[in-house]
Amino acid sequence: MRSTVALALSIFYAALSAGCGPSGESHDVRGTSRSSGMVGEIRLQEEFQASQARLKLELGGVPPPSRFGPEASVFVVWDRRGSQLVQLGTLEVDATRHTARFEHVTAAGPFLLLVTAEPSTNVSAPSSRTLLVQPMSGRP
Repeated sequence: MRSTVALALSIFYAALSAGCGPSGESHDVRGTSRSSGMVGEIRLQEEFQASQARLKLELGGVPPPSRFGPEASVFVVWDRRGSQLVQLGTLEVDATRHTARFEHVTAAGPFLLLVTAEPSTNVSAPSSRTLLVQPMSGRP
Protein backbone atom coordinates (compact mmCIF):
# COMPACT_ATOMS: atom_id res chain seq x y z
CA MET A 1 0.00 0.00 0.00
CA ARG A 2 2.80 2.42 0.91
CA SER A 3 4.58 1.78 -2.37
CA THR A 4 1.36 2.46 -4.31
CA VAL A 5 0.90 5.80 -2.55
CA ALA A 6 4.57 6.65 -3.05
CA LEU A 7 4.29 5.81 -6.76
CA ALA A 8 1.13 7.90 -7.14
CA LEU A 9 2.79 10.88 -5.43
CA SER A 10 5.89 10.48 -7.60
CA ILE A 11 3.77 10.53 -10.76
CA PHE A 12 1.81 13.56 -9.51
CA TYR A 13 4.95 15.59 -8.72
CA ALA A 14 6.58 14.56 -12.00
CA ALA A 15 3.50 15.78 -13.87
CA LEU A 16 3.57 19.08 -11.98
CA SER A 17 7.22 19.67 -12.75
CA ALA A 18 6.61 18.82 -16.42
CA GLY A 19 3.94 21.51 -16.63
CA CYS A 20 1.00 19.11 -16.55
CA GLY A 21 -0.34 20.38 -13.25
CA PRO A 22 -3.48 22.36 -12.60
CA SER A 23 -4.19 24.78 -15.41
CA GLY A 24 -4.75 28.44 -14.84
CA GLU A 25 -5.57 31.72 -16.50
CA SER A 26 -2.60 34.00 -17.07
CA HIS A 27 -2.22 37.51 -18.51
CA ASP A 28 0.80 39.65 -19.24
CA VAL A 29 -0.23 43.19 -18.37
CA ARG A 30 0.89 46.76 -18.91
CA GLY A 31 -0.03 49.88 -17.01
CA THR A 32 -2.31 52.71 -18.02
CA SER A 33 -1.14 56.07 -19.40
CA ARG A 34 -0.16 57.20 -15.87
CA SER A 35 1.85 54.02 -15.31
CA SER A 36 3.14 53.27 -18.82
CA GLY A 37 6.39 51.72 -17.56
CA MET A 38 4.58 49.12 -15.48
CA VAL A 39 4.56 45.50 -16.65
CA GLY A 40 3.59 42.31 -14.92
CA GLU A 41 1.63 39.12 -14.79
CA ILE A 42 -1.75 38.13 -13.40
CA ARG A 43 -2.43 34.47 -12.64
CA LEU A 44 -5.65 32.82 -11.58
CA GLN A 45 -5.44 29.22 -10.35
CA GLU A 46 -8.14 26.88 -9.17
CA GLU A 47 -8.45 26.43 -5.43
CA PHE A 48 -9.42 23.20 -3.71
CA GLN A 49 -13.03 24.42 -3.69
CA ALA A 50 -14.19 24.44 -7.33
CA SER A 51 -16.08 27.71 -6.85
CA GLN A 52 -12.94 29.65 -5.84
CA ALA A 53 -9.73 30.74 -7.51
CA ARG A 54 -6.41 32.13 -6.24
CA LEU A 55 -5.55 35.46 -7.82
CA LYS A 56 -1.87 36.46 -7.96
CA LEU A 57 -0.42 39.70 -9.29
CA GLU A 58 3.28 40.39 -9.75
CA LEU A 59 4.14 43.82 -11.13
CA GLY A 60 7.32 45.72 -11.97
CA GLY A 61 7.91 49.37 -12.77
CA VAL A 62 5.19 50.37 -10.32
CA PRO A 63 5.04 54.14 -9.77
CA PRO A 64 4.24 55.57 -6.34
CA PRO A 65 0.52 56.12 -5.73
CA SER A 66 1.20 59.87 -5.42
CA ARG A 67 1.87 59.99 -9.18
CA PHE A 68 -1.92 59.66 -9.53
CA GLY A 69 -2.59 62.66 -7.28
CA PRO A 70 -1.21 64.17 -4.08
CA GLU A 71 -3.92 62.55 -1.94
CA ALA A 72 -3.26 59.00 -3.26
CA SER A 73 -1.25 56.85 -0.84
CA VAL A 74 -2.22 53.23 -1.54
CA PHE A 75 -3.20 50.96 -4.44
CA VAL A 76 -6.48 49.12 -3.89
CA VAL A 77 -7.44 45.93 -5.78
CA TRP A 78 -11.09 45.51 -6.87
CA ASP A 79 -13.23 42.69 -8.28
CA ARG A 80 -16.14 43.99 -10.41
CA ARG A 81 -18.86 41.57 -11.53
CA GLY A 82 -21.55 43.54 -13.31
CA SER A 83 -22.78 46.16 -10.83
CA GLN A 84 -21.32 44.29 -7.84
CA LEU A 85 -17.99 45.62 -6.61
CA VAL A 86 -15.74 44.02 -3.99
CA GLN A 87 -12.56 45.48 -2.53
CA LEU A 88 -10.08 42.58 -2.38
CA GLY A 89 -7.24 44.35 -0.58
CA THR A 90 -4.13 46.42 -1.27
CA LEU A 91 -1.03 45.85 -3.36
CA GLU A 92 2.11 45.15 -1.34
CA VAL A 93 4.43 47.72 -2.90
CA ASP A 94 8.21 47.73 -2.57
CA ALA A 95 8.94 51.41 -3.25
CA THR A 96 12.70 50.81 -3.50
CA ARG A 97 12.42 48.14 -6.20
CA HIS A 98 9.25 49.59 -7.78
CA THR A 99 7.57 46.19 -7.58
CA ALA A 100 4.23 45.06 -6.20
CA ARG A 101 2.59 41.77 -5.27
CA PHE A 102 -0.90 40.71 -4.37
CA GLU A 103 -2.51 37.36 -3.60
CA HIS A 104 -6.13 36.67 -2.72
CA VAL A 105 -8.74 33.92 -3.01
CA THR A 106 -11.82 35.11 -4.89
CA ALA A 107 -14.94 33.57 -6.39
CA ALA A 108 -14.51 31.77 -9.71
CA GLY A 109 -16.29 33.25 -12.71
CA PRO A 110 -15.73 36.22 -15.02
CA PHE A 111 -14.85 39.58 -13.48
CA LEU A 112 -13.06 42.84 -14.18
CA LEU A 113 -9.89 43.29 -12.14
CA LEU A 114 -9.15 46.92 -11.24
CA VAL A 115 -6.26 48.45 -9.32
CA THR A 116 -6.73 52.09 -8.36
CA ALA A 117 -4.77 54.71 -6.42
CA GLU A 118 -6.72 55.80 -3.33
CA PRO A 119 -6.15 58.05 -0.32
CA SER A 120 -6.72 55.04 1.98
CA THR A 121 -8.27 51.59 2.05
CA ASN A 122 -11.37 53.10 3.62
CA VAL A 123 -13.12 53.73 0.28
CA SER A 124 -16.34 52.17 -0.96
CA ALA A 125 -15.78 52.52 -4.71
CA PRO A 126 -12.76 52.79 -7.01
CA SER A 127 -11.57 56.21 -8.11
CA SER A 128 -10.72 57.07 -11.72
CA ARG A 129 -6.98 56.93 -10.83
CA THR A 130 -6.38 53.57 -12.49
CA LEU A 131 -3.10 51.65 -12.35
CA LEU A 132 -4.45 48.50 -14.01
CA VAL A 133 -7.62 47.15 -15.65
CA GLN A 134 -7.85 43.51 -16.79
CA PRO A 135 -10.90 41.47 -17.80
CA MET A 136 -10.63 37.95 -16.33
CA SER A 137 -12.53 34.92 -17.61
CA GLY A 138 -12.44 33.53 -14.08
CA ARG A 139 -12.01 29.97 -15.35
CA PRO A 140 -8.64 28.77 -14.07
